[in-house]
Amino acid sequence: CIICVGMTSEISLIVDTMFASYLPAGSISLLKYATRFMGIPLGMFASAVSTITLPYFSRVSSYAPKRLSLFIVEAAKLIFWVTIPVALIMGFFSEKIFHTIFLSSKFSMSQVLEARTILIAYLVGLFSLSLNKIFLNIYYSRNVVWLPAIISVFGVVVNVVFNMILVTYYKAMGLALATSISAIVQMILLAFFLYVWFGYTFYMKNFARFMWRYCLQLACVLPVAFVIYRGVSSLLCTLPAKLSHFLIYGMGFWLGAGPLCLA
Repeated sequence: CIICVGMTSEISLIVDTMFASYLPAGSISLLKYATRFMGIPLGMFASAVSTITLPYFSRVSSYAPKRLSLFIVEAAKLIFWVTIPVALIMGFFSEKIFHTIFLSSKFSMSQVLEARTILIAYLVGLFSLSLNKIFLNIYYSRNVVWLPAIISVFGVVVNVVFNMILVTYYKAMGLALATSISAIVQMILLAFFLYVWFGYTFYMKNFARFMWRYCLQLACVLPVAFVIYRGVSSLLCTLPAKLSHFLIYGMGFWLGAGPLCLA
């Protein structure tokens, strides 16, 4: 069952590739590039947190399983705290990501714009994809692996259905959006059965207060960062043409944008 859960993401990727093969040339590559960038926050944060929490959850479930309710909401807070600003920042700079790295005679500006929309569609499901890894750890710590396996298979079915619906209207972006919708559906089902099957409490009021306060913080901080970014961009336009082009449209762009994003 654990192998089945691990294989479903690969199966979904294969299905997406099959659908993309009927789209205009280059669609498969655009999906692949967007998936790789999406994998950066998933691999650096979500997978790392998942690896760390599994043995801890297993130890807690052996002597106080109901205490996991508290850890679920705290883990959700941590994931929300990281993934939401990452999704917003990557979405904002999505065009720059593909423009500065891939734009060439073989990678046109129209492909840059299409890759941007695909990445944004993937980012819609970043929080759900990350939280699903924590939910799976809860099931594994309770030695229940067949239920998440069924949910994961159902997620593949949802992905296929929405691929068929969205690919007609949105092409490659529809495939990415279908993946995000599938992740959201899996998150809801995993949470539902944690509540029904194990009786865990999710402390939604606590989490809602946290979300409200954090969104308020982001609403205060991100506009300031945007003003700084626009101000620096305006100053760079006054530099000599070659240097200005390198710092605005080339890899030099990340010399300034990178530290600002980290800050």
